[in-house]
Amino acid sequence: MIETLKSMGVNPQPVFFPDSVFYPIGYINLILTAESAAAFDELTRTNRDDLIERQDRDFWPNSFRTARMTPAVEYINANRYRYQLCKKMYDFMNNFDVLIVPTFMGRQLAITNLTGNPAVAMPIVCWPISRGAGTACVLDLNARSVARFQNLSHAGLTAFFAFEVTARAGGKQSQVRFVLNLPLHGAPADRQQRLLRSLLQNQGQVLRFLLLLLSDSGTEMESMLRLTRSIGTGELLPWRAR
Repeated sequence: MIETLKSMGVNPQPVFFPDSVFYPIGYINLILTAESAAAFDELTRTNRDDLIERQDRDFWPNSFRTARMTPAVEYINANRYRYQLCKKMYDFMNNFDVLIVPTFMGRQLAITNLTGNPAVAMPIVCWPISRGAGTACVLDLNARSVARFQNLSHAGLTAFFAFEVTARAGGKQSQVRFVLNLPLHGAPADRQQRLLRSLLQNQGQVLRFLLLLLSDSGTEMESMLRLTRSIGTGELLPWRAR
């Protein structure tokens, strides 16, 4: 994504974003629940919040109800912190047009909710190149496993992953794809042997593999791959014993 921005004439600069210094106390829930309860006050007082399907403990209907017990003193004090946060964020952003950070890493999501800075979230999906884009999953940087792919064969186990980043704003959409060669840890010890066996299951695959080894350039490799598409039909093997 950084390289794409550079190609558009943007000049990205690394910067330390002191989110834990700006926002040392997690007071967003106090403000968020009180203000959302005020916004849906009529819904709660007319009991129409009972019509909301989800009624679990931490979902919005119960949040609207319990927020009515928020002490006014605590709400005012939280907004005093909020005012200081807005000033610090304004001073920080005075030198930048855009701050690029992972959506759910750090405290920037809570900060921008409180300060009113506009934010655009760009979902990132990835998939092993050995499988199609239809198997892509959304990266979750907060989870222990940021992406999980099940039922991968030894041939499908790869260090090459395709990524797709999508940005949407104002009814417009921009998308970019790229591939990364990532460190592969924990692979079976006999992975290479298994891969070789899967690549050389028949005469056609053996010939394809040899052609790839003999090719000297990307263009030559591409032409040889086109030639090998008919392998198995007999068209490229007139010398084969019958």
